[in-house]
Amino acid sequence: MESKLIFSNNDVRLCLKSSVLLKNSTLCIIKPHAVRQGLTGEIITQILEKGFIVSAMKMMRFERANCEEFMGVYKGVIPEFESMVMQMISGDLIALEITNKFENGYSTQQSFRDFCGPSCPDIARITRPHTLRAQFGQNKILNAIYCTDLEEDTMLELDYIFKFLP
Repeated sequence: MESKLIFSNNDVRLCLKSSVLLKNSTLCIIKPHAVRQGLTGEIITQILEKGFIVSAMKMMRFERANCEEFMGVYKGVIPEFESMVMQMISGDLIALEITNKFENGYSTQQSFRDFCGPSCPDIARITRPHTLRAQFGQNKILNAIYCTDLEEDTMLELDYIFKFLP
């Protein structure tokens, strides 16, 4: 198998099985600007130090149509929708499935969303300074992290990123 991966013309993704669990998990995307700035390692380290588990990881690049479909719930709701899409399609991003080893009564989605903090880093720095967006975000568009907002969207988003998209 190893020689097939190294010397084959086949797409490596066809040989590898996804580790995505789709159970008590949530989606985290490290946005392209944060990847370009070399923040991926620091962000993942903080996620792990907080006690979360990365059960699946994928480097990818959104095509505009896929990104608009993925972020469609925000269209017409958030004035910055076009800027959000432009950021998400601007380069490589890192998608993570996050699971939780806590038994604190909160879902993984809820706990992780709290850890990401408010979408505006300026607000996050004042109200929740230890959150990911407070530490790594620059503004509402360049806020380093996308996370699932609603628990009922978790499986749909994970499925879209890890199973539907190449």
